[in-house]
Amino acid sequence: MVRHAQLLGEWIGDERHGVVDFRKHVPWYTKGFSVGSELRRALGLASGLTELTELLAQVDQEQSWPQSADGPRGRTSGAHRVVLPEGWLDDPYDCAVPDAEAEQDTSGG
Repeated sequence: MVRHAQLLGEWIGDERHGVVDFRKHVPWYTKGFSVGSELRRALGLASGLTELTELLAQVDQEQSWPQSADGPRGRTSGAHRVVLPEGWLDDPYDCAVPDAEAEQDTSGG
């Protein structure tokens, strides 16, 4: 977990932001393990690698791999249909945005 957070920090260019981005993965990593709600919550609020490392030191490293940790994690509802604006792929070398409204702050695009 620490290595994942560290790599995110290096990729983003800031340790704190890397750890903050990593926090969304805590439920995935801790699924099925005996962590406890308070520690799981604290891991989800960690703001630095040192804090994350200290919190993970509280996890029982001797527990066996839980059966509930096997299987799919994350989205399991299948692929989502991708919809692009009309003409988006007509010319792969054209950098212009075909729909000017896609760049508006209120469009959600």
